[in-house]
Amino acid sequence: MKELTVAFDYHVDVDRHYYSVPHALVGHAVWARFSATTVEVFFRSERVAAHVRSYQRGAHTTLSEHMPKSHRAHAEWSPKRLIQWGTSIGAHTALSLSTCCAPSPIPSRGIEPAWGS
Repeated sequence: MKELTVAFDYHVDVDRHYYSVPHALVGHAVWARFSATTVEVFFRSERVAAHVRSYQRGAHTTLSEHMPKSHRAHAEWSPKRLIQWGTSIGAHTALSLSTCCAPSPIPSRGIEPAWGS
C-alpha cells in the first residue's frame, strides 16, 4: 500500500499513470493498493475507487462518476460534436475549432483549447 494525495484534478499517481477518485477527496490523503491487474484506492479504510491497472505512463483512467457534474457535461463533448456545433455558427468557427481540436490520444484533452484550458 502506498499513501497518496488526491490532486486538484481528482486523480492519484500510481507509477505515472493517473487514476480517478471521487472529486470530493481532492487534497485528502488516500491509500492505494495495486497489483499487476488492479488499482484500488481507500479513504478512511473504505474503498472509494477500483480500476483495471494500466501501465501507460502519463495517461489517465477516469470514471465519470468521480467527476463533478460540470466536468461530466464537458466530457460529453467530443471533438466531432464541438466542430459540428461550430458549423452551426459558421464556416470560420468550424475551421477554428477543427484546428484547435487537433487529434489527441485523449479526446477530452484534445478539446481543452476550445474551452480555454
